[in-house]
Amino acid sequence: LNAGEIGYTDIPTMTDMVRWLGDAESRGWFGSDYMDTGWENISPILSSGQAVMVFIWDTWFYTDFEEGGRYSKEDFALMPVFMNTVEEGTYEGGNLNMMMVNKNSENREKALDFLAFCAAPEHYNAAFQGLSTVSVFKGQTTNIESSMVTDAKVSIAERERVSTAATRVAGYSADDMMEALTSFFRGRTDAAGCVRMMDDLRLAEIRKYGTEELK
Repeated sequence: LNAGEIGYTDIPTMTDMVRWLGDAESRGWFGSDYMDTGWENISPILSSGQAVMVFIWDTWFYTDFEEGGRYSKEDFALMPVFMNTVEEGTYEGGNLNMMMVNKNSENREKALDFLAFCAAPEHYNAAFQGLSTVSVFKGQTTNIESSMVTDAKVSIAERERVSTAATRVAGYSADDMMEALTSFFRGRTDAAGCVRMMDDLRLAEIRKYGTEELK
């Protein structure tokens, strides 16, 4: 992908995944108003039982899920995501934003000092104190691994895939992916067209930064 030798359209599972999502949508898996359901609507829909599944991480249940409905966070568990890419399903691994510093910046030393501050165990342990999430730093000790994760440890160990698209695929943008899938779900394009749109948006993002060698 990064060398411009292939595109998303050359990876059959990309189109398979979009078709899978389309089939799920046509069968009503996403509900009747999924295109208009915002972040603030997820909790009441789940807690009331109007929906039983959500594509989300376990930490959300401990930071954003609002109790008081028919169901509480203890009623939910993890399962692998099935999107027609691997037969046994998959879990998305933990992902962190890579923080970089412009070497030519006049604030370079201040930025490096800030990163050093963030990377100190006493500081990130303060930030993660009592938070239900998996450990992502070697010295991380204050977080609490949720029961959802511990209960599914064996399954996660077998099926987890590292989340690397944003840091390893040139031009990747989650917003661009969402734009292409929105076009697909609104009937403006088919599965193949959706994947072509993902390619076009990715290449446009690359060229925005002056990289012209990719077709």
